[in-house]
Amino acid sequence: MWNFAYCDKGHLPDDVSGLKLKILPADDVDPDALLNELMSKKRVVRVSSEHESFLFMPKFERHQKADQRWKTRCPACALGDSLKLTKTQESLVEHTETLPNSALRGEERTRENKREEKNTLVQAALERDFDSFWNVYPRKQGKQAAKKKYMTVRKAVDAEVIQEGVRNYALMTLGKEREFIKLPAGWLNDGRFEDEFSTSIPLPPRDLSVAECRIHRGYPLPCDACAREEVNPF
Repeated sequence: MWNFAYCDKGHLPDDVSGLKLKILPADDVDPDALLNELMSKKRVVRVSSEHESFLFMPKFERHQKADQRWKTRCPACALGDSLKLTKTQESLVEHTETLPNSALRGEERTRENKREEKNTLVQAALERDFDSFWNVYPRKQGKQAAKKKYMTVRKAVDAEVIQEGVRNYALMTLGKEREFIKLPAGWLNDGRFEDEFSTSIPLPPRDLSVAECRIHRGYPLPCDACAREEVNPF
């Protein structure tokens, strides 16, 4: 029926047989029964003036983008306010009045608010995941670049995969000079969280002539591992 509307408002000729020939020309159906079913479900109403009647689809206008540059040639629109619902469809007046544009806009705002709320929760979870990553990474330099790269990587990789990788990397780099530890953004960009790490981490050779850290055995004082972990070795 939408294809045969007079205008963007949703007016149709009140010609049930004619509509049947256009829509279901070869089907053995009762067009009056089909129309009555649509009217009972409030999909179509009948409006009329003093001398003429039309069919009207109340929800049709929601799905149209009317071009205001052109004037409609719809005979129903030309009658304007003289069109009234027929007596047999008076019960539909209340239905047509409960769907104003303001109500539709309210529903759209509600959906938009729910989407924004969901996005906010997702972003907060990503921020927490990055903080966990940053707290473990052994070289804290270039935080903003690392954060940007982390958010990109997280679109395809679970947080647990990255976190396990960074924990292993932190262990493997114990005792290394800072300049030999990759920047976090580069580490993420290279996908180093997928590296296979050895479970046995070799300790640096012990120099018995130098006082060693009591927490990190084999590390002379002052202990750089304690400095990174902000632990007092004394």
